[in-house]
Amino acid sequence: MYIPVWSWNPEERAARTVRALRRLERPLGFKLQTLRRVTRRVLGPDRYYRHMLHQRDPTAYRDFDYYDRRDYAVDKSEFEDIVRELDAFGATVRTVLDVGCGTGLLSARLREAGFAVTGADFDTRALAYCLRRGIPCVQADARRLPFPDASFDATVTQHLIEHCDPPRAAALDALRVARVGSVHVVPGHESDDVTHIVPYFTEPVLQETFADLDARWRPDAHSSAHPEDLDYVAVVRKAGAGAGTFIGKERIKGRSA
Repeated sequence: MYIPVWSWNPEERAARTVRALRRLERPLGFKLQTLRRVTRRVLGPDRYYRHMLHQRDPTAYRDFDYYDRRDYAVDKSEFEDIVRELDAFGATVRTVLDVGCGTGLLSARLREAGFAVTGADFDTRALAYCLRRGIPCVQADARRLPFPDASFDATVTQHLIEHCDPPRAAALDALRVARVGSVHVVPGHESDDVTHIVPYFTEPVLQETFADLDARWRPDAHSSAHPEDLDYVAVVRKAGAGAGTFIGKERIKGRSA
């Protein structure tokens, strides 16, 4: 079967390649992930992100810089770090608030893990993506969440509190609306993201952010293989919700981990 691909026009050549690969996908048994990798190589990163976004929502071209890149560039291994920490809270934790839910990627993973998830984000365009995933969500400021105390069993954030001024305010309000505790993923490496109030978290910054709280933190799983991409997973327990843990290397409020 001959499928013409060559064209002097690079845009047309890329489009023909994608069409050809799609025609070959079923008879050759190509997996979707393989098709995406080849498509990305043919189109280049920026054009690929625009293409994948167009496949889902043709009206959203203007948003591809963040809304689509996040779908394909976010470190999804951190989702598993968060799920493990929520499981460690105990079987009574079922309802979770994802603060700074964005387009709902983490919320969708938590739902797959069996949690009843609600999203909260300040960005209405991101919430529209979240709603398309079937995640109930509300517009909210992470420092002033519109929920009563202990409304959820637990709260989570992934790369949110470094954008809040100050980060501690978001951490405290996430803990306020949680019954058991909260889990936060924060950057531990330098970033050129100009929206960071805190460029990245060091031990002193972590201690300041979670001062006087029953908190502990550790590098995320991805950092063990890629120390240059160091991020931290911080776990905070509500007072009276369980045994004490560690802040850094300092023992507080109870037994050692």
